[in-house]
Amino acid sequence: MKNIFSNSKDYNITFKAKSGLGDVDGTTFSSYSSEFGTFKAVINLNDNVLKNATKEYILVTMYHEAVHAYLDYEKFRLGTETFQTQYPSVIVGYDYAADGTMVNRYTFIEGHQQVGGFLTTLQNILTTYNSSLPIETAKAMAKAGITTMTSTENQLNRNERDTTLGKHKGTKCP
Repeated sequence: MKNIFSNSKDYNITFKAKSGLGDVDGTTFSSYSSEFGTFKAVINLNDNVLKNATKEYILVTMYHEAVHAYLDYEKFRLGTETFQTQYPSVIVGYDYAADGTMVNRYTFIEGHQQVGGFLTTLQNILTTYNSSLPIETAKAMAKAGITTMTSTENQLNRNERDTTLGKHKGTKCP
């Protein structure tokens, strides 16, 4: 994310724990001041997720919301028309097996069509953070909240979101 935001002091992103979010893992509120050239975002993270999820799940949630903040900034900076050109909406995506065979077709959830370009980045962040995390788990966690998922992907994601199930592959928080 430092590369995306150019490690600039003009960006201020604050993460906060928040109760009462229900099934929502995080929310992002952004603002931009053209007068001062500054961008601010407050990202609220579900306190129940912070208590029960794996470190990897929390990490991908933080990055997911930071991508929303980045795209909000780009929309402020570029204007709606240029933003749509530079970050086109993706409606349908595909998963492929190692041999190139398509194994899954998915659609993007409303409000996440531009986030599609970051799916591989989110997956790579997870596997870099924990190289022993199974690739299918990392892929499911990267896709969660962005695209439709198979029942298997939903279960893999749930396992990481709620360590009390005892089926997580990631690192449980102390």
